[in-house]
Amino acid sequence: MWLLDARTAKLHYYSVPEDVPNPGYAILSHRWLNGGRDDQTFQDVQGLTAALQSRTSSEPPGSQPKNLEVPGLNAKIRRFCALARDHGFRFVWIDTCCIDRTSSAELTESLNSMFQWYARAAICYAFLYDVKSDEDPYDKGSSFRSSEWFTRCWTLQELLAPSNVLFVSMDWLPLGTKESFSSLIQEVTGIDCDILIHQRPLDSVSIARRMSWASRRRASRVEDEAYSLMGIFGVNMPTIYGEQHHAFIRLQQEILKSSHDQSIFACYQILDNPSLIQSLDSDSLLLPSALQDNMHEDEWEQGRLLASSPGAFAESADISPVPPEDFADILGVPFRPPEYNVTSCGMRMRLPILTLTAGPKVTYLGVLSCRSAHRPDHLVALFLTPLPQSLVCLVGRYIRTTIDTTSDRIPDVTFSRYRAILLPTEHLWRAVAKMVYIPYRFKPPALARGLPPASRGAEYFGPCIVDLLPYVRTRLQRLGYTLRLDRDDPFIFDHDHGTDRTIILDDSHSDESVAVHLGLCYCSTKCCAHAKWSDRSAMFKPRWSLSATVRVSQRLAGPGASTFPGCASDEKAAYVKRHVRFWDGGAKTFRFPSATVTLRFSSLATVGTVVRYSLIIEVQRCESPASVSSQRSAPESSSILDEYLDEVEANLGSHPDAFIDENDQDSL
Repeated sequence: MWLLDARTAKLHYYSVPEDVPNPGYAILSHRWLNGGRDDQTFQDVQGLTAALQSRTSSEPPGSQPKNLEVPGLNAKIRRFCALARDHGFRFVWIDTCCIDRTSSAELTESLNSMFQWYARAAICYAFLYDVKSDEDPYDKGSSFRSSEWFTRCWTLQELLAPSNVLFVSMDWLPLGTKESFSSLIQEVTGIDCDILIHQRPLDSVSIARRMSWASRRRASRVEDEAYSLMGIFGVNMPTIYGEQHHAFIRLQQEILKSSHDQSIFACYQILDNPSLIQSLDSDSLLLPSALQDNMHEDEWEQGRLLASSPGAFAESADISPVPPEDFADILGVPFRPPEYNVTSCGMRMRLPILTLTAGPKVTYLGVLSCRSAHRPDHLVALFLTPLPQSLVCLVGRYIRTTIDTTSDRIPDVTFSRYRAILLPTEHLWRAVAKMVYIPYRFKPPALARGLPPASRGAEYFGPCIVDLLPYVRTRLQRLGYTLRLDRDDPFIFDHDHGTDRTIILDDSHSDESVAVHLGLCYCSTKCCAHAKWSDRSAMFKPRWSLSATVRVSQRLAGPGASTFPGCASDEKAAYVKRHVRFWDGGAKTFRFPSATVTLRFSSLATVGTVVRYSLIIEVQRCESPASVSSQRSAPESSSILDEYLDEVEANLGSHPDAFIDENDQDSL
């Protein structure tokens, strides 16, 4: 490690902190301002001290300057060195100029060693640039309580690691020590006093609780949310700036290699509602009306085993592990240490599994060896939804937390998604050990994808403009289709243009028309489970999810095309809307007896929050309805598909959303 001489500003290298001469070194904890642009780097300090090399070499041997006389050195370094000299320290360390950040190897070594460097320092000065020295820190609205120093990721380990921390004000005057402020710091940060003053070891605290300390702290770089926690969890790993949230995934993987504490999985929302649990003599652990089924599979994209940031543990401070022997006694089985193996299908792990029989879909409860402090007789159990014909399970379930026993009707708007539930231990005699595979990290966005990924915003997907490009119009005209638009202005969907739009293609070879219907989704829980409505009337207000559907029918009489063929304009909301953001590559194919229609959306540009899409319409004629009908009349050519097409054709008038797309054929 590089240390700065507090008298000459020269940089000295020591292999390990123990090599530093007595009384050791002082270290600085501070808040970087303006992204570090106001701080001097390793190279800056080297350049300033090199200019003084000739003067210091001519001085008599053994003489040392009493003050730091290096022209150009900034005020922060000067004041820090002056404070350290006054307390009898010659060598100091500050992260801005004691790390050569031009060397990736040195930067990685420094980030992995920093917790130990702070722990071995004789004293740590915590510089609070936004706190006045004449203000009482214990006042409710004091600047000490609200200091930015308590909101940054890196300062968490700088608070925990050193045994001696001295807080100094904006004018570098002492405010008090960590030990004297321990009760106040516990109130501000939630960190236990005995942990702060090293009366209890850090690893005696659960992973979930330690993560909760960092849940409300922020970093300038996303990766630092993970790298700043390496020392707190006693792990080391390469630092790769640019990987963003994957750094936190890697941190959790490293933690799992050295810990059996399963509270690492107890993040996000955990359901605590005893009224949903049924009695032991029932076939179901949860009331059947509590579970919501038929969710869109893409909405489970977030159902991964590991969290993407420390913020997921904001409500997990009271989760603690259950000793392995106690967990085995609760289950009534011999103790078996948990194992985690990373595979291409996800994290392979053996868990005690309970099967819920409520609802048509199977749901598992994977019991974890951890509990909540306010319910010690309950264990945390993950909701696991198995994929069809697979051992792969996704985490999370939509649960209705309020049950109305006076009515059989369940309002869709009351369902919320929960990751886990607090389960009474009395139910665990049913648990059976089962090997499952759980995806442990988020899927990367598809390369060269036409549309933004669904994770761009579930509740707000942005206003948009849809362009029907000129060459698409020309291509359709060559195929014999005449375009009719409800209006000539662009297809704009925002607060001022929220109405649906229709494109009509009249076929010159027949009396049929192809109608392409665009609009914003009229969300309900079943088609957009992320939507949470305060009242039922809000369910029918358009949301920012571009949707599209196609229908082929008899040509609409009259010159206007302002309504969807075959229905009145006030029935538009009844159509089944298709979320474009869930389409594979932004494309979907709709199949009809007389034509196959493909819609392709691709992103042209994004200006601010407005996304501009191009729409390509491809139409391929099939056999005429008359010939298809005559072929179906022959018994030898009938099939299940033909019978289904007959039923669709007969019900087009009463069921405008009846059509076959490429996904429907799989169900046949």
